[in-house]
Amino acid sequence: MALNTQSRRIVDSLARRWVLIVALTGAAFWKTWANLWRDAAEGVATGYVFVLPLLCAVACVGVSLRRREELPIHDRQTDTIVGTILLLLSLGVQALLVPRLERFYTALHIDVLGVVVFVLGCCVLLFGTRPTARFWPVWLMAAVLNPLGYRFFGVLIGGGPLGNGLLMVIVAAFATSIAVSRDRTRAVVAFVSTLVVGLVVLSLVIRYAQYPSIIVLQLVPSTSAAVVVGGSFYFWHRRGASKAPLDRPLVPPANSASRQNISIVLTIVVAAGITMAIPLPPRPSAELAAGPRLPDSPGLAVPEGWTEQTLTTYRWPARYIDRSATLTRQSLVADDVVPGWDTQGRRRVVQLDVLTIPEPATLLTFPVEGTYEVQRARVSAPVHMDIGRGITATLFTAVDDKLLVTWSNLSFAWTNDAHHSQRVSLVSVDDHDPGAPFPEPRPSMPSIGRNLLSIVLRGGSSVSDRQPTYKDRTMLESVAREIVEAQQW
Repeated sequence: MALNTQSRRIVDSLARRWVLIVALTGAAFWKTWANLWRDAAEGVATGYVFVLPLLCAVACVGVSLRRREELPIHDRQTDTIVGTILLLLSLGVQALLVPRLERFYTALHIDVLGVVVFVLGCCVLLFGTRPTARFWPVWLMAAVLNPLGYRFFGVLIGGGPLGNGLLMVIVAAFATSIAVSRDRTRAVVAFVSTLVVGLVVLSLVIRYAQYPSIIVLQLVPSTSAAVVVGGSFYFWHRRGASKAPLDRPLVPPANSASRQNISIVLTIVVAAGITMAIPLPPRPSAELAAGPRLPDSPGLAVPEGWTEQTLTTYRWPARYIDRSATLTRQSLVADDVVPGWDTQGRRRVVQLDVLTIPEPATLLTFPVEGTYEVQRARVSAPVHMDIGRGITATLFTAVDDKLLVTWSNLSFAWTNDAHHSQRVSLVSVDDHDPGAPFPEPRPSMPSIGRNLLSIVLRGGSSVSDRQPTYKDRTMLESVAREIVEAQQW
């Protein structure tokens, strides 16, 4: 179907606006895209961020093809106010919220939420509030599937490469149901059909592809299922009629005054330029020091001068991090009293936690604070130290104002072989009496979410210890060196 002059002009105008949005979003957040791409290349599940726009596009196409009577009412002043506020919120996320969550930057990638808000503001300014609000299910899906929300749902699914692939198939099912939901029956049928097709493709990829990466499992089954099912609904609905998508009168964009367009474009360009200039937290390296041979038994070899009282194995990392991940806690007690460690003649107790995972890059996604439930604690700035054999350890303290105790955590990581890496954490408490409370290793995404809300409402001081006292630094550093040398190298 050939387009008339007016329709062609409208299509060209819409295309120019979308090219502007895509170009400025790519330029403004180029550091975010680079970090996400490097994480995905190293095996982290952040590659879903590059798949989600494709699924959102499928949903948007379906919504836009739906006939809908709308009054040609556009309040450009309201659009300008709302769009500008959204751009300011995006700048606030980048400049204020991301630095306050520097410790969890790689795990949370709050800047992705800033991307969604930025694109939403651009759409309001360039298309109007009413047309943009018509796609509210798509905006809701994009906002909910921020990295924190994605990891939360990934935990419910089961984690690992298979869990990530299954989760994106479910997201594709929601996107397709949004696209074709002229009624509830069509939405349910589309959801189930996409789920079935996606699961079939996922099983074929796992069966015939040799060691598929997480990004492949996220991309191929989800997008293929969404396109196949969405396209089938489209052609079925238009059976016996024209298959041309633009077979109805097109609605021109909200604004038409060229002077107003220039001011809007300048506003977006300025916001993109400021966003581009805002620095992001440094991304830690995924390369770990070469470690000892993997022990045959759970845990690590205990150095001389310490006795292992108990050994506990936790099962939740297999669901929370990766199916092959393991976590052990060895409770160590000193054989002798060291006056420098306790002035009352008590033998010190240290918890030795060892997290074993297949991919070292996973440690970037799950920082050491993310494996403990410390939602009431104020955490200090980290201190780095060399503990021998080229290994650098990180020490921080956590003050629990409710229990009135301070925990110290010294952690380091190494690579045992091509399929195993370990993060070793030594935990002590300033209460030296028997039965003193230690932080228990457990999934803490809810804790991170509560900390995020606390930072938004109360500021960074609510979760930070600005004047820390590293009481157990000497003891933990000494124990760490002994543990390193006690292993089989």
